Amino acid sequence: MNNTNLIFRRVHLYLGMLLIPWVIIFALSTFIFNHRDLFHGQFNQPDSWTQLWKKEYKADVPRQQPKLREWARGVLDGNGIKGGFNVRQNRQSVLINLIQFRNPIRVTYQKNEGQLVAEQKRTTVAELMARMHVRHGYGRGGVLYTGWAFVVDLLCFAIIAWIVTGLYLWWKLPATRKPGWVAILSGLATFILLVLTI
Repeated sequence: MNNTNLIFRRVHLYLGMLLIPWVIIFALSTFIFNHRDLFHGQFNQPDSWTQLWKKEYKADVPRQQPKLREWARGVLDGNGIKGGFNVRQNRQSVLINLIQFRNPIRVTYQKNEGQLVAEQKRTTVAELMARMHVRHGYGRGGVLYTGWAFVVDLLCFAIIAWIVTGLYLWWKLPATRKPGWVAILSGLATFILLVLTI
C-alpha cells in the first residue's frame, strides 16, 4: 500500500471515529425533524414554561440590533444570567432567549406593563436534539459556544473529506467500479429529479 492510499484510508477512518457522537446527533435530530408528527407530544408542551421571577422594570429600548444586543446583555448581567443569547423585539415586548440545550431560559421585557419576566422551559429529548441540530454561528458567547461552532465546521469539512477519500479508495479497487458507478449515478439522478420536480 503506497503512502497516498494509507493517508486517505487514515483520514477516512479517523475523521469518522472522531465525529461519531456528532454524526449520531445530526442523524437522530434530522429523523425527528423529518417525522415530527411522531414526536408531536415532545414539542411545545402546554405549561412547559415555569416563571422564575417577575420584576418591575422601565427602560428605553434601542431599535438598532447591535445596540439592542448591548442592552439585552446589560439586562442579563444585571440579573445574574450568563451565556450566549438571541434577542428580538416588537412594539409590545423584547424577547431574550438564552442559548442553552437543556432547560433554556427566556427573559421578556413587557414594554407597556413595565415588567421583566424570566421563565425556564422543561426540555424533552426531542427538543434537546432539535436545539443541538440548529445550534450554529460564532460570536454568541464564550469559548464553549465557539467550540461548538468549530466542531460544526469540522463536521462540514469531514463530510467533504469522506466523499473525496471514499471516491479515491473506491477507484483504487477495480472490482467495485461498476457497482460504484451505479450507486453514484443513481444518487445523482434521484437528487436532480427531486430538485427539478419539487
